[in-house]
Amino acid sequence: MTDGVWQVRAADYANMTIVRGDTGWIVIAPLSVAETSAAALKLVCDHLGDRPVSAILVTHSHADHYGGLQGVIADPSAPPPIYVPEGFEEAVASEGALGEVPMLRRSIYQFGGLLRFGPEGMVDGGVGKTLARGRATFATPTEHISETGEERVIDGVRFTFLMASGTEAPAEFAFYLPDHRVLCMAEVCNRTFHNLLPPRGAEMRDGRLWARTIDKAVEMFADDAEIVINVHNWPTFGNVELTRYLIER
Repeated sequence: MTDGVWQVRAADYANMTIVRGDTGWIVIAPLSVAETSAAALKLVCDHLGDRPVSAILVTHSHADHYGGLQGVIADPSAPPPIYVPEGFEEAVASEGALGEVPMLRRSIYQFGGLLRFGPEGMVDGGVGKTLARGRATFATPTEHISETGEERVIDGVRFTFLMASGTEAPAEFAFYLPDHRVLCMAEVCNRTFHNLLPPRGAEMRDGRLWARTIDKAVEMFADDAEIVINVHNWPTFGNVELTRYLIER
């Protein structure tokens, strides 16, 4: 997308973003299952150079963005730093453990998981082709982001964070890469009209807070950013275009 920032799309329901750090690859949102995240990382290493994973960022507490964690961790006994939003573990336990069985059953209706592929069955899932099948995994986070405006230098790359918890997910952050002029809106923005009450039974989203969070992103980053990316769908290039994209969400 720009020098030092790439995305792997269509390997999974979600996107995996890669940033070149000083010592290795910074992986952002490592997909749904270990098989797809490992394949995405192999694609990156095959085409861009074989480097270790130096850090992982999980933007929010939905399994299609953390289930592939073990696929990008070479040594589970010595994982790289894993950055998550404050409250991430509690949100994962609530939706991914306590509510797992009813939510999985209801997600069949939301995503059409039992339909055959075809014009009268499963076409795609809106923000991606279909949910990946494989080994959903987890790894214990090591770093928590809790404040809007918080700045971190991760493997030599500057990040500025925007908290978005309570919008699209109970625990979520967006971030800006000032040296690359890339804004990642996580799943606060994408190419569809988002659910405020997901049919699968996830928590009700706060529409007013959601809108205010997008407004805050415009206030903090729109004057400088040149590219906006999401953890689903495709990026938007150009300052005028991305500002319009954010405002129209």
